[in-house]
Amino acid sequence: MNEQSMNTKNKTGVVLVNWNGVELTVPCIASLLEGTVRPDQIVVVDNASEDGSADLIARQFPEVELIRNKENLGFTGANNIGISSLMASGCGYIWILNNDTTVDDRCLEVLKGHLDAHPEVAACSGKILHDEPRNLVWYAGATYNPWTVRTRHRGHGEQDTGQYESIEKVPFISGCCMFVRSEAITNVGPFDDHFFAYDEDSDWCLRAAKAGLRLEYLPGAVIRHKVSASVAKLKKQEYGGDTSLFAVYVTSRNRLFLIRKHAAGLLHACTAFSVFFLWALYYGAALMLLGRIKKFKALAMSVYDGILQPLDDGGPVSRRTCLIQSESQLMDDQQLILGNLVNSGRSGALDRPWVLRWYILAFCFAPAVMILIMSARAEEARAVVLAGQFALAAGTCLALCQLCSKPLINPIQAVVFLFHWWFAVGPASAVLFAVLRDDADLLGKYVGAGGASLWVVALGLPLYAYSAKKTMQWSRDRIRHLSFLMPEGPLYRPAALYAYWLLGGVLAVTVIVLGQFGIVGRQAISYLGATISENWFVSVLEAISTISVFATVGVMAYLIGPVRQGTGKFKAIAVGLILFNTVTAFTSGWKGAIVQSFVLLFIVMYVWRQKLPILLVVMLALSYLFVVEPFVRETRIVAEITQISTPEERYELFKAAMGEATLDDLAAIELNIESPFRYIFEYAEIIASESSLFNGPWSGTISDGLLALVPRALYPDKPEGTVGNFFARYLGNAAPDDYEQNIGVSLPFEIVGNYGYIMGVLSFIGIGVLWTLFCVWLLSEARLATHPLAPLCIMYALSMEASIGQFLARFRDLPLLLVAAYLLWLLLRKRI
Repeated sequence: MNEQSMNTKNKTGVVLVNWNGVELTVPCIASLLEGTVRPDQIVVVDNASEDGSADLIARQFPEVELIRNKENLGFTGANNIGISSLMASGCGYIWILNNDTTVDDRCLEVLKGHLDAHPEVAACSGKILHDEPRNLVWYAGATYNPWTVRTRHRGHGEQDTGQYESIEKVPFISGCCMFVRSEAITNVGPFDDHFFAYDEDSDWCLRAAKAGLRLEYLPGAVIRHKVSASVAKLKKQEYGGDTSLFAVYVTSRNRLFLIRKHAAGLLHACTAFSVFFLWALYYGAALMLLGRIKKFKALAMSVYDGILQPLDDGGPVSRRTCLIQSESQLMDDQQLILGNLVNSGRSGALDRPWVLRWYILAFCFAPAVMILIMSARAEEARAVVLAGQFALAAGTCLALCQLCSKPLINPIQAVVFLFHWWFAVGPASAVLFAVLRDDADLLGKYVGAGGASLWVVALGLPLYAYSAKKTMQWSRDRIRHLSFLMPEGPLYRPAALYAYWLLGGVLAVTVIVLGQFGIVGRQAISYLGATISENWFVSVLEAISTISVFATVGVMAYLIGPVRQGTGKFKAIAVGLILFNTVTAFTSGWKGAIVQSFVLLFIVMYVWRQKLPILLVVMLALSYLFVVEPFVRETRIVAEITQISTPEERYELFKAAMGEATLDDLAAIELNIESPFRYIFEYAEIIASESSLFNGPWSGTISDGLLALVPRALYPDKPEGTVGNFFARYLGNAAPDDYEQNIGVSLPFEIVGNYGYIMGVLSFIGIGVLWTLFCVWLLSEARLATHPLAPLCIMYALSMEASIGQFLARFRDLPLLLVAAYLLWLLLRKRI
């Protein structure tokens, strides 16, 4: 044998399988490269990851060979590809290693040295310990029971006290760490692709035993295992327990495969099948009693396939395995955000809880400190107001601490930020502005009057957070989210976005065409946009046409969200949409629509980067104060004076005003500092001043407001006025005979106005429960922050400034949108 063939035979290659495991694979490779003996070749087989981990590995480890699969081929398929590549390059030793491991520095030295010295050994494995806790055994040799055809890890769960320190022949070595001679793989064959994952290592070892090969356990080679880290990506808590549908199906089916392939005769087969079916009956009955219907179906399918699926066809894994796996692949917020941060070079951004970041603490406490300092300039400052601001700061901080287990920002936390914005940041901004402008009246309004509303919110927010947290915990086993709205990866597929836009666009054009023939769905009755339905069918088409907002929100993440390759087209679309929506909103005169695109952009940017985009926030605030609000305010006054009532007239008015605006107009504007805070604090104070602990000045506004949800076809006498108009007239925002103006007072303070302070505080509990249930149902508890529609949910939360009836009316068309989305999901073959 020449020297070149000897060197080839001594060459060691490592195969690692990566699937959305950037936080696992990178430290594994690093530990291999830091050993006393380094492998000659490392092959990483990427199973169609969507977290950018393949690109990161390629950049960080150029010496590593990266093979990218177009689909997830499972542990068996991916390893077989890597093994084939290493054997083709002449590796004499193949090290099959889990990517969720790290190896001690002498691990390869011990494994390779042992096989060099003992040619009779075909394969070996080391001592595998849990990564945490460090001294807990996961594998220290194995046993095999031919009566049940089951392999078992020896020492599993025991403390490592040196009790398994001898080299021994074993019937089984774990696929977590298999150091194998290439001749053994040639003799026995690769992993059986029918297994896909789980028990494929048991099958290979039993085949090796039949071929007369020797397997050994080497305690000197130590591996640290982050147990089940890869499988954890497949866990779906909403189905109950810690085991995924994928795991239930594949492990049960593969146990039957093992029995069919390796039972030693009829007696062993009968015994093994009997033990399995007793276990399956017990487990199935437990699942039925607990209401785990999907898991029960997965178990039933596993038994059917495990008995009847052919094992001698040499074909790929059954389609059912892939279907169940795709049902179970629900990546969570933490995993997706961490993967994106690693790819963008900011992996340390999550090292400290977000609730301790300086700008979060400043958001909570700086307004109260500023109001306290500035109150010295007021003629009279009330202690109850100043104390209320500090109580609110503490209440907000306590609420956020209760919700900090979820990444910032998500719709549950957004409610806390929203109320603090209205009742703390708003007054602080107004106080600072009043001092700078020497406006004693404005200063007195925020430090010298009221205070009761602050205490309602200060006590209510911790109750909201507590109820939301408990509701999330309760929902994990009971609430199933809308799977047809959940993308398979971090973002919606392009086909899904196009489908949403296409349906929305076609319906919008249809409504316009029908309008040309006098068939109108919703007819405007005021310049503010209040409407009545003229034709229920066309109204339904109008409602469904808004499904395009799903695509508009979904495409935002392509602009600034997860690090992705080849998304230039969608980045351009996102920028175009922002510009188009802004211009359209300006000509409509709706301030919320003008800033909506930028708010969505801010939410997406923060979620995926976990970093405050200060420049965007400053630009947004200045643009709103100096351009948007003054322009819309002045133009709306003209609209009121000229009695404009239709959307077309309003559009023409604002379009003309935009064309006539000059720089001199901007220089002469009068800032309205209270506008970004919607006057909520002022309205709440008026309501609180007329209320007591158990009584308020109003009666029946909630039931009257809920009439907005009743179709006029069912209730022809439904009044055209709204509760928002009642609030506007009652609180002095509109003249007594003005039945067009509408305002909101925020949900808890409508409760205060009807039932008093105590019920207002307790209403935060109801808001926490109901809002959390809605968000979990729509988005899933696992992806409250990174779901493509999460920004839309946050925009819905902003509507809590309205009355209860007006708020719920925002969701009136949602069932129609969900039905349309479900049908599109079916047309797209359940792939979005």
